[in-house]
Amino acid sequence: MNWRMTVNRWAEFGLAPGIACIGFNVPVHSAPNHATSYLMEERVSLLDWGMYKLERWLESQEGHYWRKDFGRDVSTYVRYDWDRDRIVIDVQVETKSGNPTKSQCESVLKTVISGGGVAFDTRKRYLNQGVSTFAVEFAQSGYVAGNEPKDLWKRIDDVIELRAIVSNQWPHEEPLRQVECTTKLTEPKVFFSES
Repeated sequence: MNWRMTVNRWAEFGLAPGIACIGFNVPVHSAPNHATSYLMEERVSLLDWGMYKLERWLESQEGHYWRKDFGRDVSTYVRYDWDRDRIVIDVQVETKSGNPTKSQCESVLKTVISGGGVAFDTRKRYLNQGVSTFAVEFAQSGYVAGNEPKDLWKRIDDVIELRAIVSNQWPHEEPLRQVECTTKLTEPKVFFSES
């Protein structure tokens, strides 16, 4: 069998292009770029990990939380506000109809806070040995580091702030209306703003 017949037989089976590529295989060198290298070298802190776990926990609770007067689009985010030293839990919901109200916004806060094992009116923590479920998400699993403060979870509760934004449903009625309310986890005072 000559060379040309062999190539024709390979072509019948679709092998010719693959065999041809083997002869022209040129190694390609790549490496992580600056941004990827930065991400690879940065360590995840317990703050990062705790915020991630808390956000996932809140998302898993969404189906249990929301009353029938809110739409299905519920967004929860957890972030750290460096300037104010606050771990902020953001919850955004839409009304099913009509303009949002302060009482709806407060009910979102109340629902999230009580889901974290905290009484809304008194802010007493009644689970987890007197700390919120939110703070427990920041715990290191399996052991306690020697330098961990004894009251770490209570200190975490002290820096948690909750913010709810309730807006009218999409497509928004004219004009877009939203009510924002914020509160610290450990203090029962609620602050409102409307736009």
